Amino acid sequence: MTQKFVYIGVLGNVDESIRNVTLPNGFHIDSMPFVEMLKIGSELTGEPMKSLENQWTSSYRCIIDSQLRGLGQDEKKTTFDLVCFYITKSYEVDIEISEDNRIATVEDWMKLTEPANEATMLVPDLLRKINLFKDGHVCAPVSFEFIVDGEKMTMFSAGRSNHILSRELLSLESGESKELQEFIDVTRLPDRNSYIGLALENYELSYRAENPGLSFITAFIALEVLFDAGAHKVARNMAVLLGSDADDSKRIFNEVKELHNKRSNLVHSGKMNKISDEDLIALRRYTRKAIVRTNTLDMQKAQLIEKLNMLGFGACDDM
Repeated sequence: MTQKFVYIGVLGNVDESIRNVTLPNGFHIDSMPFVEMLKIGSELTGEPMKSLENQWTSSYRCIIDSQLRGLGQDEKKTTFDLVCFYITKSYEVDIEISEDNRIATVEDWMKLTEPANEATMLVPDLLRKINLFKDGHVCAPVSFEFIVDGEKMTMFSAGRSNHILSRELLSLESGESKELQEFIDVTRLPDRNSYIGLALENYELSYRAENPGLSFITAFIALEVLFDAGAHKVARNMAVLLGSDADDSKRIFNEVKELHNKRSNLVHSGKMNKISDEDLIALRRYTRKAIVRTNTLDMQKAQLIEKLNMLGFGACDDM
């Protein structure tokens, strides 16, 4: 019998603007009342709704955080006021569900591994591309895969993140949805075993570190993977790579060198008092742009460094 197999990844650090993005491979982004998503989770896992609500509003607060920011002292929102954004895809599968609401046979179970594996492989890469497009940390801390038969749901699997989750919102301005779609279509993620892949891994780890100091260090490691260690090397190579003209390159050089000085002070003193939230945001922005640019150039590291050493400020178009 043909059944509907559904993947849902509950998104964190997004707002209504994310719904305007068209995704490839049949995935799309939608929303529903937060309480309705809690009901789905409760029915699938057997956990009480109140227990899930406590988990999602504490450990996974990034799911709802964007809707609670900026509220005045006298303004409040209840669970019933909140919306849940999610990435989803449905598949048609030919399987049987037993009378006790279980997948009937091992053969039927194996039929579900193909769509489940597709979601497991493609969704993280889609989110990775979204995060490379603009500042922010879109994540899917909770996910469900299940079969829908009329009003009955049978769970195949459920996932929950064990990572510390940043609450840095990604919000799209007018016109950026189309730009993001184009970016997703043309961007090929780096091989994980390449130096750019290693830089990307460190950049992503900076969002999962337990304190801002470790996040700052990890983001800088990503730059050192790209450009080698040393304040002057990193700052100059960043300035040449990203500067739109000579003045812009000088500005980038000075800002990155100052960020490196703060990184050195942190490493040698262990004190985080000189690093602000704005410093971490600025460093992550530079790191993200450097990864995107080097990935687009698709050069071996030695070739990239040699080219950067040859060029001066304001010559990024000659790369």
